[in-house]
Amino acid sequence: MDKLLNFFLKPKVWFAWLWVAVSVIVIAGTVVLAALQIFDFWVYIIFVVAFVVLAYLVYLIVLFAPKIKQKCMDSAMKNKHFRKYIQNFGYRSLVSTSVSFAINVAYAVGMAVLAILGQSIWYGALALYYVSLSCIKAGILIKYNKRKGIEDEKQFLIDQIKSYGRCGWYLVALTVALSGAVAQMVVANQGFEYAGIMIYVMATYTFYKLTMSIVNFVKARENHDHTIQSIRNLNLASALVSLLALQTALLQAFGQGVDPTLANALSGAGVAMLIVALGIVMIAGSARKIKLLKEK
Repeated sequence: MDKLLNFFLKPKVWFAWLWVAVSVIVIAGTVVLAALQIFDFWVYIIFVVAFVVLAYLVYLIVLFAPKIKQKCMDSAMKNKHFRKYIQNFGYRSLVSTSVSFAINVAYAVGMAVLAILGQSIWYGALALYYVSLSCIKAGILIKYNKRKGIEDEKQFLIDQIKSYGRCGWYLVALTVALSGAVAQMVVANQGFEYAGIMIYVMATYTFYKLTMSIVNFVKARENHDHTIQSIRNLNLASALVSLLALQTALLQAFGQGVDPTLANALSGAGVAMLIVALGIVMIAGSARKIKLLKEK
């Protein structure tokens, strides 16, 4: 009995894979029976068996997941690019920025199409905002790569800080321009509209985007790389605007009988002030740091 118990508590790898295969078959069969609404006595027995199978499968996942993860990491770390991605926060930020650039451009194109079809200033302004943020990110990355050849470290740092300050000015200018579109949205009582389940998908994506932006924003402050800080600040601004857009969509979808004007006005003003404040902090911080560097 002890040997049998020990076999299940510390199973061999081959047995774990066999159990995974059996679990897939049993669970799939259970789903089919439930879909067909067959509820005979023997079906309930199968449900109980499926529960036991699933419970032990969860145990196997918990048991083997760390080992599988470690083996995957060991294999992946042999690749110099992946190793650099994992170990270097700055490089990881630049790679993720390149990916997010493509996503933001695709999202902006979608907003532009909606703006044309719906003849909406709000959609058009958002499209322009996301395209502008993407272009600023691309410009920062291009200039960063060009400056990497500068041997004078002090000059390289000054150039980075100047770029950081310019990014602050861009944020302020873009947000002031967006405020006009927000005002138009409030007056015209417009907002985003997502069909069916898409609103839940966009809500999940927006909160994920906002959470990761805040986490990376904090990490970037600790990194002391002004290029990375600029990119993370732009991502945070983008996430805040996405949150504003989501809020208007939620009020459109679930706010029947409720006037969204005040909520949209307050949230729009709040987001604009936060982003403008972020831009001003970047501008002031850039000027102060450059002054200190030149005095040395």
